[in-house]
Order: sequence, then C-alpha cells, then structure tokens
Amino acid sequence: MLQVAAYLGSSDCVCKLELPMSSVWLMTLVRCMLCTRPISGLDKMTQDRIASLLLQAFLHIVPAPGETHTFSSKLQFHLHPMVGNSAAGDSSLVRGLLVEVQDNSPWDHHHCPEQLVLKRDPNGKIVTALFDISMAGDPSDGYPDGLHLESDVPLGLVDVEGVMVGRILEMVEYVVRQGVGFVGCQKCVHRRVKSYCEGQGVVMLDRLSSVYMNAVKNVTGGEVISSFSLNYPSSWWGALNSITPMVIQDKRFLILEGSSPQATLVLHCNSDVEADELVPLCRGIGEGRVVPLCRGIGEGRVVPLCRGI
Repeated sequence: MLQVAAYLGSSDCVCKLELPMSSVWLMTLVRCMLCTRPISGLDKMTQDRIASLLLQAFLHIVPAPGETHTFSSKLQFHLHPMVGNSAAGDSSLVRGLLVEVQDNSPWDHHHCPEQLVLKRDPNGKIVTALFDISMAGDPSDGYPDGLHLESDVPLGLVDVEGVMVGRILEMVEYVVRQGVGFVGCQKCVHRRVKSYCEGQGVVMLDRLSSVYMNAVKNVTGGEVISSFSLNYPSSWWGALNSITPMVIQDKRFLILEGSSPQATLVLHCNSDVEADELVPLCRGIGEGRVVPLCRGIGEGRVVPLCRGI
C-alpha cells in the first residue's frame, strides 16, 4: 500500500489529471453533479441557476486569507425548501442562517422592517441564550427547578400556571440583566414571557425544531441550556453580529449572522415530487457528500485554491 501511495504521488504516475482551478471549472463540476439525476425535467437555464447558487454558497463560506475559523460545509451550508406556487428557477441564496419565525413576530407579512432595534453589548455583539426546555407554563411540562407545591393545598386554590410563569419570568429577567439580546427556545414560550422580552428589546424565537437548534447553536457558538436557574455561567452565552428580518412568500424569517460565514439556499420547488429529488441532491452537493468537494481531498486542495478566486 505504501508503494502504491508513493507511486501515485510521483512524477512517473500516468494517472494524473491536471485540473485548472477556476470559477468556470467549479461551475462545470457542480453542473455535472446536478445532471447525475433526472431532476424532474429541469431545463438547462434552471440547472445553471441552481448550480450557480450552490457554487456561490460554497465560495461564501470558504475562509478568506487570514481568517482562523474552522471551515465545515456541513455546519455552514443550509438549505430551506419552499414547496408550492414557485419554480426552481426562483431559488435564491441568503448569506446567513435563515430561520423561520412562528406567530410571535413583532411585524406582519406586509410591513417587514429593514432592520430590528437590537440590544447589543459594548462590543456591538448580540448576546444569545438558547434553551430546549418549555417556557409555556403548562403544568404537564413539569415544574421549573426549585418549584414545589405543598401536597395539602388543594390545586383548585392555586394558580399553578401563574406560579410557573412567574418563575419562568424571574429566570428570563435574570438572563436579560446579563445582557442577552436574543433568546431561542426549542419549545413553546408563554405570551407573558414573549411580551416581556419584546418590551426589553430582546428577540425571542420559540418553537425551534431540533434541526434549527443545532444550526443556531453552531452559528452563535453558545450552549443549549436544559434547566432553570438564576446563575448561568457566561460561557454558555453565544453571540451574533446581526439579525435581519425577511419575508418570503408570506412567511417570516430571521437571517442570523455570526462570526463564521453561513449560507442558506432557499430552494423553490413546485411540487413534493420535485422537492424529493432536488432537496437531498442539493444538500448533498452543498455539504460535500456527493463528491469530495468540501471534505477530504477537497478541504486540503480545493478550499485553499478557492480563496484566490
């Protein structure tokens, strides 16, 4: 095996093929990967459009010369499918992590602000806190740590939800006092807690899926908190550079940008059948799982060369 490896690396090897590293070559490579499957009969113009967006996403997340953050296409490339009433040629690229907002947005579909008024620390960063515990105040979700109800008190005489929400608010007030300007929660958040955060200029995003939670954790660099407390270590907080609202087809989103570049391909599909073909293929190309474009030999060869394109 060592002899084979030595031969492949020598000048005598006749199996070598010189590949000119350029945006044209990369575009051809991505287009070839897209054409490996009959993608619902997409025309050449649409295939070129999607290939161009995938290439732009890849080049956006490649570290620039001198940047020290770790490159990982799997953690920095994201894909958001939009199915129905739109064609694949309408797909677009968002520079940042695109996260869909539920019904607690302070803006509506028709009056989306260009920027949000955000709470920042002295360095201009938006401090973040992430939770995977329920803040709905529902007794069926269990009681916050340290909250106990006496067994001899009839439940009909106790506002259990009010007590629970009060304890949750106490915790959130502590988090806000620590300078946090963005709170993400995987589960539901009570309307009183949302109203308090909005009044304090804190962005509250609840009902995040597990996929979104992992992505937000990676872009912020913070830890996911799984317990109620009034004494969280500051090392658990994360940070964002910007949060920008966006509306796509009457759906509300936030674009989150942190210290490492992120790219989200908004992939439009006119049917579930088209989505079933396009989504896994484009995700595989973007994450480098179809060919070693972004990992293995790609990380050692392609990425450094791309910095000069």
